[in-house]
Amino acid sequence: NAPVLLSLVEDIKQATVEVHLTNDLRKPVTGELRWRLADLDGKDLASGHFAAKVGPLRHAMVKKLALGKALGGRAAREAIFYAEFLVGGKAVSDNLTTFARPKQLELRDPGMKVYVMECEGGYTVEVSADKPALWVWMELGELAARYSDRFFHLVPGKKVSVEVKPAKPISKDEFENALRVRSLVDTYR
Repeated sequence: NAPVLLSLVEDIKQATVEVHLTNDLRKPVTGELRWRLADLDGKDLASGHFAAKVGPLRHAMVKKLALGKALGGRAAREAIFYAEFLVGGKAVSDNLTTFARPKQLELRDPGMKVYVMECEGGYTVEVSADKPALWVWMELGELAARYSDRFFHLVPGKKVSVEVKPAKPISKDEFENALRVRSLVDTYR
């Protein structure tokens, strides 16, 4: 339900990605769009940034990127495209797309790192990864909880923080012992 949404439309045959912005605000939004094309080890194949603007209550394709040369003959199942839209230096929306269906990606163990901090009414879980981790989710086994984010993508160099509010108070040790953080690659095992 973000007021500004970044969406991506890939064309596998043409090796292009259209970058779209949707603005639900009643004023125009101007910012910077940063993008990365990476292999599944997290190594950048290409990256860039550009200024982007979308009018009030509008949707616009802000750029179409040709990525065939950057892919350099790699199979479509060996790359991901990630982008984020920043306003005033702060990311307001991000997204990721692939050039193959998720089950066809040759994902590696992402080497996720998890750090838990206490916060009001629960815990903040900070997650990062050495390699791309798609559709990351966390759970507390049988313990009921509210999560500020249920599914997200991780790319190397980016951290995601999720607030987790257990239904009943539990100690940090109990929380850490129950916490499981998984990604799409875990469903392959």
